[in-house]
Amino acid sequence: MATVSEAALVRARRESGWTSHRLSIVQELYNSGKTAAQIACLIGGVTRNAVIGKIHRTVEKQPSFVDANRRTPPRTSNGARPALSTRPEPKLRLRPPAPLEKPRPIAPEPIIDQTIPSEQRKTLVELTNRCCKWPVGDPGTPGFFFCGAAKPDNGRPYCPAHELRAKGAPPRQAFRAPLRGPRAINFLS
Repeated sequence: MATVSEAALVRARRESGWTSHRLSIVQELYNSGKTAAQIACLIGGVTRNAVIGKIHRTVEKQPSFVDANRRTPPRTSNGARPALSTRPEPKLRLRPPAPLEKPRPIAPEPIIDQTIPSEQRKTLVELTNRCCKWPVGDPGTPGFFFCGAAKPDNGRPYCPAHELRAKGAPPRQAFRAPLRGPRAINFLS
């Protein structure tokens, strides 16, 4: 690291806001090649974006804030920075994805609705709170009816078979990354 001592960093961590001491620490760290995230971790109490914003605002007022010898690669003639290094190809071999299983139907086929006994079938006027309100067929046709099966008094409109059909497939568990605690990053080495 440049000339920033551990005592100066401890003092910067105790201060809040952008004091002149913290600004001088940011300047030294930035000019020594540290990233904004590293600077934010070292001085504490600020985010990476706060460091970036403060550097840009300070450079506008005081162009000498950024050292001409800052360790960043020079821009090429087209304005782009050259790649610092190319990473070697990873030598990991990924397993091919498992073949997808054909989804199984979770509800009876529509033809089963047509086999509902005629004494169980209900019209709109015959529906009560104790019978299934699952519609069968097209409401505009004369053969339209409701299931009418007895249902539990659970506040839901359908019998258990049609309830399952209405809900569809149970949702798959979403992938969750394992929880991680705060990581201690040592940028001083």
